[in-house]
Amino acid sequence: MKKTQRKQLDEIFREAYAYPAFEAPSKGWLRAIRESLGMPLRTLAERVGTSPQAIQQIEKREANQSITLASLRSAAESLDCVLLYAIVPKRPLQETIRTAAEQAADTILSGAAQTMELEDQTVRKAPMETTREELILELEKNPRLLWRWVK
Repeated sequence: MKKTQRKQLDEIFREAYAYPAFEAPSKGWLRAIRESLGMPLRTLAERVGTSPQAIQQIEKREANQSITLASLRSAAESLDCVLLYAIVPKRPLQETIRTAAEQAADTILSGAAQTMELEDQTVRKAPMETTREELILELEKNPRLLWRWVK
């Protein structure tokens, strides 16, 4: 079920990757949109049900990223806008799981190899690679197991 969920989320995020430079203006979206509409502070304040000074504070908090989502949503709706909120992974979730599983497998196997060397046992490379891939696949199936091994 988790793998299906990851695939579905990766599909949703694929569209978000088309907007890598989608950054807020330096003074924030609220101010940029309000000013581009030619809307005075007083008018937005009336729509929100607050004072012009409160709107200035909301715009400042948005610009310095200390605004609450509720405040941002309320102000956006008053500008006839919708607030879109998302946390988008830097790469597909399945890729993140695979990389983490590889790191975890390497950590686990390096510990096992060290123990075998201390016991004067040799580690052959071919069986170790097979074991590594099997371990990676097992960790991918059960990602809860892998995070204790990944730093």
